[in-house]
Parts: sequence; C-alpha cells; structure tokens
Amino acid sequence: MTHATPNYAPSGVEIDGAALRERRKLAGLTLTMLADRAGLSLGYLSQIERGVKPTISPPLFRRLAGALDLEADPSQLRRAA
Repeated sequence: MTHATPNYAPSGVEIDGAALRERRKLAGLTLTMLADRAGLSLGYLSQIERGVKPTISPPLFRRLAGALDLEADPSQLRRAA
C-alpha cells in the first residue's frame, strides 16, 4: 500500500514589513523594544521589516499586532493581495 504525501498549503500570514516598520515608529518603539514586547529576536524582527521573511506564523502575527496595540485591526500589517 502506498501513501500519498499530502500537499499542505503554507499556514502563514503575509505581512507588510514596511507597514510594520511604520507602525513601530509611529508607536515610538525601537526595533529592540518591539522585539522584546513581541518575544522574538531582534534579527528575526529586522528580517520581517526588511521583507526577507514576508510570511510569519499566525501566533507571531497576533503577538506583533498586540505589541503595537493593533488587536482591533491587525489587518494594517497584512500585505495587500
């Protein structure tokens, strides 16, 4: 019996790194401050802002939105389709 390998779609959220940077600066936060608030490394946050990591996990997306007080409208950080 052979088993087919299922094709899983990526379960990430596309994030707009430039919008994230703009929201961070409007909030008066440094890269280090936001990284600390969201619980991720400075390097990883920098990669997200620069577009090197354009897709992140839904839990991380929610942590970033929460750290920027965007829980009510986190769509401000999503990449436009």
